[in-house]
Amino acid sequence: MPLHDILSRTISADPAVYGRSTSTVPMGGPGDPWAVVDSVGAVKGVSELRVADASIIPEVPSSTTKATVIMVAEHICQRVYAG
Repeated sequence: MPLHDILSRTISADPAVYGRSTSTVPMGGPGDPWAVVDSVGAVKGVSELRVADASIIPEVPSSTTKATVIMVAEHICQRVYAG
């Protein structure tokens, strides 16, 4: 069986295991080589593009992802519009 079919069957059998991705575009300071966005969600090297979702959380949160994302998005919105 081709790998694509195996992966499709596996994901279809239990989609809950593959949900709520976080930390794929981590936030960090200018000295952090792994950081993709800064503290206000601005993508490094790309003008006028911000990210405000679960992907920028540097580590997987121990609380619910939804609450954490809402908090991060509100924080970024306040910082962007304040200055």
